[in-house]
Amino acid sequence: MDDYAPERQAMAELLDLWGYQVETAGDGLEALEKIFASSPDLVLTELSLPLMSGIELLQELKRRSHMMPFIIVTSEAAPSEQHQALALGAFTLLEKPINPERLKAEVENCLQAGQRRSSEAAAGCGSVK
Repeated sequence: MDDYAPERQAMAELLDLWGYQVETAGDGLEALEKIFASSPDLVLTELSLPLMSGIELLQELKRRSHMMPFIIVTSEAAPSEQHQALALGAFTLLEKPINPERLKAEVENCLQAGQRRSSEAAAGCGSVK
């Protein structure tokens, strides 16, 4: 998700090239709708989005207990925003301009961490007889 269409499209094409299925959104509210409609394995979002920032999007997902691995991209994050995003559960923050190799590594790491959390949560659930 990025409010600047050319960057959003370029990132989507790169992720598609790496074999990922990609949905895009131009603002935070559209992103929220798409997240609830498709339950993605990973959310990759810009910090500064129209209508709902990346931090607000993360807060809303957490409030609704709808968490998934989350990477925030930014060109201008204050240390307090970085800390807040990580405290809310973001896997990492990547600063623009994005290095494609680092993006690929962070996406892979984030997805693996998300799978481990899902496995741990499933292993922790038992049935009552």
